Amino acid sequence: MSKGYTLGRAFEYACLTQLEKYLRQSFPDSGVVLDQGASYYLVVKSDYESCSEAEREKLTKGAEAFLPTLSLLEPMLKYPGGALLLSLQTDNQGTKGDVRDVLISRNDGKWEIGLSLKHNHTALKHSRLSKDIDFADSWVGSPCSDRYWEDIKPVFDALEEKKGVKWSELESKEDMVYVPILRAFTRELLRQSEKSKEFPKRLVDYLVGRYDFYKIISADSKKVTYIEPFNLNGALNQSSPDQAPAFPLQKISTPTRVVTMVPKQNSKTTVELYMDNGWQFNFRIHSASTYVETSLKLDVQLAGCPVGVIMMLCPWK
Repeated sequence: MSKGYTLGRAFEYACLTQLEKYLRQSFPDSGVVLDQGASYYLVVKSDYESCSEAEREKLTKGAEAFLPTLSLLEPMLKYPGGALLLSLQTDNQGTKGDVRDVLISRNDGKWEIGLSLKHNHTALKHSRLSKDIDFADSWVGSPCSDRYWEDIKPVFDALEEKKGVKWSELESKEDMVYVPILRAFTRELLRQSEKSKEFPKRLVDYLVGRYDFYKIISADSKKVTYIEPFNLNGALNQSSPDQAPAFPLQKISTPTRVVTMVPKQNSKTTVELYMDNGWQFNFRIHSASTYVETSLKLDVQLAGCPVGVIMMLCPWK
């Protein structure tokens, strides 16, 4: 397991525990219940405790920084109307379009928000492509076409023969592997967009999230934490019975059509997808290993946001 992955899970623990501490100290009339019974809680706690003292200090500062701003956006955090439940979700939920790591809810079931936590990165997904992975079925619920499988088969067959060889020893790996796989991937996404009018929304549901959430990004080198609200359904930023949010958030418009999908200029490893209402995604393909494997990693970034997605900067103390 990579150090970055361990730190990412440790950041989940830091955010959960600092959130509990902040709510208890700032709003003592709001009952707070932290779910410590799930096995995943013990996993992230162990990851946090395995970090050095210096690492834990950074994780804690990153977790502390955004909490006052979150309380201004969400008056229900301070409303004394029943217990606040704090819990974690496993990474498996992301495969179902639920990217929220931390859930905050009222015990009456009438209010809930989620946090998607990122430690020193902003990637939406780390997906894989292979000769067996039906990415379209996983992403938008529609199987890849026969043409897609025909296009990628020669490339992955060639990689099968090169297993055990270092990627650095392959000549023109971009032209031999990355370019044809990205071309097939692009053509398949465009085919899927032509098959269904629901494609743009389904793609956003999978890549960004089907439930509203706040993306929390801790940037250690800058000593700041960012908050990005994704108010896709209008569930965020609700007033409590006695208070309105300090400032309103817009509901975000989802895409309705694909505009174009093209290779990034001067790049053989990245393609750009443009949709209406301001949505843009970048897909970067790479090997993610020293030796040749029969699968490739696909990092997905949100490169363009619709109006209403704002980034708030929260400096560390």
